[in-house]
Amino acid sequence: MKKNSETYLRKIAAFKQKLRFFLENKNYLEVQTPVVVDTPGAEVFLDFFSTTESFGSNQSKKWLQSSPEIEMKKILASSGIEKIYQICPVFRNSESPTPWHMPEFTMLEFYSKNHDFHKFMKECGQLIQGACALKKSITEFHIGKFLNEKFNLHLDQPENFLIEAKKRFSYTNHEDDLDSVFSKVLNFECESQFKDKELVVVTGYPSFQLTLAKENQGFSERFEYFVHGVEVANGFHELTGKENIERFAEIQNKRKKLGNHPLPINEKDIHVIASNETPSCGVAVGVDRLFALSEGQSSLYE
Repeated sequence: MKKNSETYLRKIAAFKQKLRFFLENKNYLEVQTPVVVDTPGAEVFLDFFSTTESFGSNQSKKWLQSSPEIEMKKILASSGIEKIYQICPVFRNSESPTPWHMPEFTMLEFYSKNHDFHKFMKECGQLIQGACALKKSITEFHIGKFLNEKFNLHLDQPENFLIEAKKRFSYTNHEDDLDSVFSKVLNFECESQFKDKELVVVTGYPSFQLTLAKENQGFSERFEYFVHGVEVANGFHELTGKENIERFAEIQNKRKKLGNHPLPINEKDIHVIASNETPSCGVAVGVDRLFALSEGQSSLYE
């Protein structure tokens, strides 16, 4: 389907309206935040697009957001509004070329204060089911339980997991670090278990995979949704208060160890986010992927 055809433009507009209708019926307020920002994201592995802001002879470096997360969390922290959402462009540099990756794409993010994590996860699943007209019930897959039951591997014991996984799986290398080994095991052992399912919610991610999600007994309070084996959503039980400052420092240290460029951070942004002590949940949904899958496409480029 050509992206500048009338058919595509009408279909994608109707699809976005369907997403808006679902969220606004649940009292989410649509917001709009800047795309050019000081703090573009909070990811360990991503690279960011940069630009230069000029005022006469004064110049400052700015960044294109990899997600509206930081700016939206600033709204949550300072506005008093409890439920917000946004559909917007996001940008990710140096992403590996695959049928499902693009350097610029459309993201839906929504956040809710005082929302039970499991109910929020279910609400996200309902949005995806409705958007893609999926009929089957959601399959649940817990990574930690699966690896424990099938291979006696324990994600809540990171050092032991690293040693035992390297012994067991020939596709790992001696020099692989913990994240590399987990990613390979996830790809080869776990995703193959649900790639043919219509809709799967995946939980049981290890806490050593640094994100802005709360931890619970060695696991991250995080979920991902997959439609026909393609990841479409990534949600968290969000950190609160000073946990955010500590986690950003950990992410920065991990980027340094990996040899990645330092994470661009405006400390004022992080302190605004850290002022929110109210329990919150949030999720990012790939609109382009979701739309393509709803149309029966096998890539974003059809």
